[in-house]
Amino acid sequence: MIRDIAPPLQGSKSKISASDPNSSIFLTDSPKDIKNKINKHAFNGGKETIEEYHAKGGDCEVDVSFQYLRSLMDDAQRFEHIRQNYSLRKLLTDELKKILIELLQELVGQHQEQRKEVTLDVVRQFMTRRQLHFHY
Repeated sequence: MIRDIAPPLQGSKSKISASDPNSSIFLTDSPKDIKNKINKHAFNGGKETIEEYHAKGGDCEVDVSFQYLRSLMDDAQRFEHIRQNYSLRKLLTDELKKILIELLQELVGQHQEQRKEVTLDVVRQFMTRRQLHFHY
């Protein structure tokens, strides 16, 4: 789970729970799972209508998709562009979610591919105790 870098999908007032598979993105989620979870469960700040959004803009402080992007996006210039456009009502919530879905699908997919390469020998080597050598 992405516990320490982003809030629960339902917003900061809820909790990430292993018993609620829709409260977070898991590293075992399929691309379809990621898309469904973000589209259906990612709290967007409580704007009820598109008219209200156009009047007030996106609230970056409470929008879960934005919070995830803040934690995961490594392109600071692109992130700032997204923040400005979302705050100024030039980027809709659905478009913000689409950006997050694509990023999460890529990151989780990379993790899953790399995990396939881990063999029992790799685990044994990693878990073998080694003496630390300090050089002062």
